[in-house]
Amino acid sequence: MKATKQDYDYLIDQLSNSMEFYESSKDFVNGLVFETSFAPEDLSEIWRLYQQMDAKTAFDMNNYNWYDFIKAIISPYRAM
Repeated sequence: MKATKQDYDYLIDQLSNSMEFYESSKDFVNGLVFETSFAPEDLSEIWRLYQQMDAKTAFDMNNYNWYDFIKAIISPYRAM
């Protein structure tokens, strides 16, 4: 199933505002797999790359930057 605009919006909101509430990749994936149509393996990769991101970079990201970040990670056949 392809991700919808609402899926992207929800994930971007989590990346922008709520990452401190997820203690592990498993928590992140389990929480988002039920709220979005993103594949667990894509969410795991998003978590991994987010954890490697510099805090200032993450803070400076806007919705368009987050969208591009997500699109570069998710499997193309599941992209919007």
